Amino acid sequence: YEITDEFYKKSTPNHEPFNQKSSLERDKYLELIDKAITQITNEKLEKVVLSRKIYIGAEQIKSEDVFKRLLYKYPNSLTYFWHHPKVGTWLGATPEKLLSLKNANFSTMALAGTQILKPEGRIVWEEKELKEQQMVANYLVKVLNKNKIEFKTLKTRNLKAGNLVHICTDIKGKLPKEVSLFKLVNCLHPTPAVAGLPRQDAIDFIKSNEQYDRSFYTGYLGLINKNEEAQKTTDLFVNLRCMQLKNQMAFIYVGGGITKDSNPANEWKETEAKSKTLISVL
Repeated sequence: YEITDEFYKKSTPNHEPFNQKSSLERDKYLELIDKAITQITNEKLEKVVLSRKIYIGAEQIKSEDVFKRLLYKYPNSLTYFWHHPKVGTWLGATPEKLLSLKNANFSTMALAGTQILKPEGRIVWEEKELKEQQMVANYLVKVLNKNKIEFKTLKTRNLKAGNLVHICTDIKGKLPKEVSLFKLVNCLHPTPAVAGLPRQDAIDFIKSNEQYDRSFYTGYLGLINKNEEAQKTTDLFVNLRCMQLKNQMAFIYVGGGITKDSNPANEWKETEAKSKTLISVL
């Protein structure tokens, strides 16, 4: 669809968001981070990604305008508008590629660490952020080696996404015939960038402590072309920076990686920074 089609115009006029609250308010979220750090200090976990859901009263959202503003604010991300009658409308803009595949050539990325993009453009990463991103890169390398997949790791770079910047390491390679697309996807996802390490222990901690259902947040989405034999293509992205519009409410999902070096107050600020762009498009 084009964004000018009738599909996008069946919405009510603009309305300022109001009645904002969170699935975990600040004090409770800081307590959860402290609990995670204790688990990490006791060597139960190496890293865990914690998140929260922000509820915003949004009775009269004009979806077409929201989507246009997302496109403008995230020019270098996968920006999407998706609707299903049973689950509502989802919009998002994610910079994190899970897997791109063209014929047998694939690429993925290790993305972690977050800073607000400063006007002067100077970016200095702390040791905590560098270590966190290296965990993700090491995990991807381990998965690829385990599946005997040839690859090369490119130079680590900064990746801009809206008003934020992340640390990114691109990985490219060739998928052997004996490894299917979905086998590789299932091995990769969820990465430490959205779950943690060890993976299953982190998932168990999240399920027991986050106190809400992530739904499609931190899942993956994208396009798969399986019919064109001459050129099979796939582009899958991790569902970050996303919101759900349903029942006159906007639900915004934000999170961050927790390690032994995390500062709870700073982690809260990071989730606030991640939410600001999405709130602004409402």
